[in-house]
Amino acid sequence: MDHPKILEKWRDAQVLELEVWRHLEKTPPFTMEDLKKRAKVIYGWLQLFINLEQDSRVLEIGGAGMPVVDYLPNCIKYGTDPLAYYYSKIFPELKNSQTFYFSSIVEQIPLKQESFHAVIALNVIDHCLYPKKTIEEIFRILIPGGILILSVDVYSGIINFMQKLRIGIGIIRDNDTLHPWRFTLPEILKMLRSKFTPLNVYMSVYDPLSMGPKKGWPVKSGLVAKIRSEKRTYYIGKK
Repeated sequence: MDHPKILEKWRDAQVLELEVWRHLEKTPPFTMEDLKKRAKVIYGWLQLFINLEQDSRVLEIGGAGMPVVDYLPNCIKYGTDPLAYYYSKIFPELKNSQTFYFSSIVEQIPLKQESFHAVIALNVIDHCLYPKKTIEEIFRILIPGGILILSVDVYSGIINFMQKLRIGIGIIRDNDTLHPWRFTLPEILKMLRSKFTPLNVYMSVYDPLSMGPKKGWPVKSGLVAKIRSEKRTYYIGKK
């Protein structure tokens, strides 16, 4: 559903996103070692399906202040985010000078067709303006046989229906101001499988890439989480 009001919500989310990271500038909830551990997990997943070499190109989309690609070994690293310039100013000590960063929206990535061996998109697809176009653009820049690692929180059908209802009747300022979209598991799988052959799908209330003082804790806990049926889902797909 590409509703015109999504644009307003997306713009509001971008403003709030930057405010959140600026607030965390002095006391980030993670360390460089945390980021290296996340990168190690992602690299291990990639190596199961593709042999990354020194000339292999890997792009991370929407890494924000928690980049994974910066700490991947043995590849040429790229990173893009609408707010990439600001993140480099907020967390300069966490950025790898060997990573090529640029600002763009993921629906229009200024890169050549079939030029990347792998794309990483963690907690990104529900932040985008047009998710379907995002998937198509990732597909475009990946080489045949290229790998996508994507994560997203999925919700129950009733929660997803309520979100669409809010947007449809013009109530867009709900309690989830950072996410223009919400998806059920069938919705996100249908979207991804339209372009990528699934290699592995992992879903749990526990996030294997969680960082900070709550390492390994549920994405959300308590009664509200049970009603929302919120779960972190990882999709590894092949072009």
